[in-house]
Amino acid sequence: MHRRLAREILSGVNKSAIDRVAAEVKNADFEKFTHNFDDWLIETVSRFDQYDLLRPRPNARLLDIGCGAGQGLLVAGKLGYSVTGLDVPGEESLARIIRVLGLEIVDHRIQPFEPLPVFEDRFEVVTIFMTSFNKLPDGTPWHCDHWDYFLRDLHRFLAPEARVIIKFNVNKMIGRHYPPDVWELVSDMDLFGAARFRDSWVLRRRPTVRVPAPEVLEEERQQGGPEIP
Repeated sequence: MHRRLAREILSGVNKSAIDRVAAEVKNADFEKFTHNFDDWLIETVSRFDQYDLLRPRPNARLLDIGCGAGQGLLVAGKLGYSVTGLDVPGEESLARIIRVLGLEIVDHRIQPFEPLPVFEDRFEVVTIFMTSFNKLPDGTPWHCDHWDYFLRDLHRFLAPEARVIIKFNVNKMIGRHYPPDVWELVSDMDLFGAARFRDSWVLRRRPTVRVPAPEVLEEERQQGGPEIP
């Protein structure tokens, strides 16, 4: 099924133009995604299946952070999502592939304690596959305060009950995907319900709960209304 869907997607793009651009990519950080475009497209379909993203709600919007050569945006668009991609500016070969695919992305480099660009939309799904932004200049991974800032900032652009899927690379400095205390922070955050897998998190935005003012609660209690803890 994964290969069949990938073939359907490829039938609608100018693959020869992608191959011509990919042949010029010399940066090892990017060439694996461009030189093996077909294989990574199949891998992306598999990820969408793994995280239960193959059947979006009508008019669902998806933000792909670190969209690279655009495989995630292609798959999401084929499935019916309204897509927005975000990646670092300045990698011209990737930008050319994005143009060949007829996609547009937001140029932005995620930095510690710096906000995301302002989006007009609110997203039902955010995908962050194989993170690379969560690494400090010395190679060590982001700490709790970095993640706390990033996730609270991202929360502003999430639709009710949105899902955020973060699939990690192993950080070579520590030999694991992220420090243990980072997961403790995320699992205790008031903004999300969090599930952890071997190399990924699935975060679901908690519904906004409006707690009445103390005087309102007291008035309801005196009138025999239900107590709200």
